[in-house]
Amino acid sequence: MTINVVFMGSPDFAVPCLEALHEHPDCNVVGVVTQPDKPAGRGRKLTPPPVAARAHELQLDVYQPPGLRKAGRIDPIIAWKPDIIIVVAYGKILPKELLDAPPRGCVNVHASLLPRHRGASPIHQAILQGDNETGVALMQMDEGLDTGPVLAEAILPLSQRERTPEVSEKLSSLGAALLSKNLPALAQGELKAVTQSESGITHAPLIAKRDGFLDPRQTVGFADRQVRAYDPWPGTFMVLQDMRIKVFDIEIIPGVPTAELGEVVSVADGKVSVQWSDGIVRLLEIHPAGRKRSTAAAWISGRGVAVGDRFSLNAP
Repeated sequence: MTINVVFMGSPDFAVPCLEALHEHPDCNVVGVVTQPDKPAGRGRKLTPPPVAARAHELQLDVYQPPGLRKAGRIDPIIAWKPDIIIVVAYGKILPKELLDAPPRGCVNVHASLLPRHRGASPIHQAILQGDNETGVALMQMDEGLDTGPVLAEAILPLSQRERTPEVSEKLSSLGAALLSKNLPALAQGELKAVTQSESGITHAPLIAKRDGFLDPRQTVGFADRQVRAYDPWPGTFMVLQDMRIKVFDIEIIPGVPTAELGEVVSVADGKVSVQWSDGIVRLLEIHPAGRKRSTAAAWISGRGVAVGDRFSLNAP
């Protein structure tokens, strides 16, 4: 049985799922819905989302509405007469009228093991919270935020050194494989929908730039997780004498504080060592405002920092 699918997604993360559907012998992708083109790069040239670019390459029909809430915005989607809508990181809330339109409903490929990390940033939160595992879930969508019943899931073990791009790439491939494997059962309505547990619910809110502030009042472990979770966006930073210092790589040394929080205690061996609440954070690769990205050693040799300097405890 061939199932007619409308695919809704926007970023790189969603592309493997689109490709899996396009290649599946039991699937006919009748249309792709994604975000509008946006200015990007130094020239601010209008650039399509990765899903739109790939859909055009696959010669699929593409619809890029600025939103779905206004009257008539969902009409082109319903006109495709999908049996099911597959949603992967689309980036907009679907109105109830659209959720109810396909006979098989709308199914979301979500990058966590629900009900943990419902929301917009599940991969970041899995790293930030130090989870030992994460995964992907096929979820029957309802009007809530990632609250629908789970149809299938796959688990991904996490190391304590991985960064968001690595985990995102793995989960993207895992989600595509999970979707492809379960598509025939989705088409037949044979997957058992399991209501999410009321315990273990956590939320993964939208990320703001200020979330990347490295606060010496926190633990060194949390600083390490911030650097890995917020790579590449929004990145992590510290503030020294009103100068914002982007931080790309650190190492941590747990221990009892011997100096004021935020104080530079050493600039030896090409590393800037800063006192944290429960140890030392050594800055390895940084980018001072108005200068080039560099190693901490280059910053030291340029006399950009010295022992006794103190980083701010407050985010700007």
